Amino acid sequence: MGTAWIAAGVVGPVLGGVIADKWHWSWIFWLNVPLGLCAAWLSSTAMKRLPPQGRSHRLDIIGRVLMILAAVALLLVLTSGGTRVPWISSTILVLLLLSIVFTLGFSWWLHRVDEPFLPLGVLAIP
Repeated sequence: MGTAWIAAGVVGPVLGGVIADKWHWSWIFWLNVPLGLCAAWLSSTAMKRLPPQGRSHRLDIIGRVLMILAAVALLLVLTSGGTRVPWISSTILVLLLLSIVFTLGFSWWLHRVDEPFLPLGVLAIP
């Protein structure tokens, strides 16, 4: 896994530069379509070989929504602050407050639900 990340970090930018130089930059994104489909097929094949668990799982939709809302609000603060909107403005402060509220809600929800989107035990592993 580590080798794949290192190879992607070294080869990816170089290959992206060559593609953008020789063809149009949009081909970089079109190259990801077959690679993504191949990765989905490989993952599906590997997952089918796993033994069944014997019990059904519930998707934590509320946890996912809370995490997405917190991340989007924070990303809007970080990308808009100082460029489109002044750092000290009501828009940035409201978005920052929303990000904090959604993060606290997400944390509270993780402690409350039986099968959370992000199990807290995962965060304890160094």
